[in-house]
Amino acid sequence: MSHSVLYEPALHNLLQSPTGPVSRHIDHKASQILNHAFNNIQSLTIKRTGDLLASVKKVPFEASDGHHVAVGADAVHSHGKSGPFPYAKALELGRDPLSGRSMGYHRDFAYMIPAVLQAGFRPR
Repeated sequence: MSHSVLYEPALHNLLQSPTGPVSRHIDHKASQILNHAFNNIQSLTIKRTGDLLASVKKVPFEASDGHHVAVGADAVHSHGKSGPFPYAKALELGRDPLSGRSMGYHRDFAYMIPAVLQAGFRPR
């Protein structure tokens, strides 16, 4: 039987450090998703996407299990007396997230899910 010794600082750098190769790969994939999301939004045939484009972002953060990057859009519009309306989520889902009713779009306006697929991820 052989004896193995793990060098924990090197493993931490490899797997959890924000400057390590795994974190750089995560950042690269997040950048790809962000770019695809921008392109998808710009290719939509809707007239007003400025708020949506301005809200799409990549946010890196550290957690106890290592480096993470969130990519998403959080555009919100006023919805009259009923308060803020999650505009970005409604476009992605094609339905009003507050009521669940269809938005009545003539085509699919999803931009984030396709961006994840375009970056090379497979659906589960």
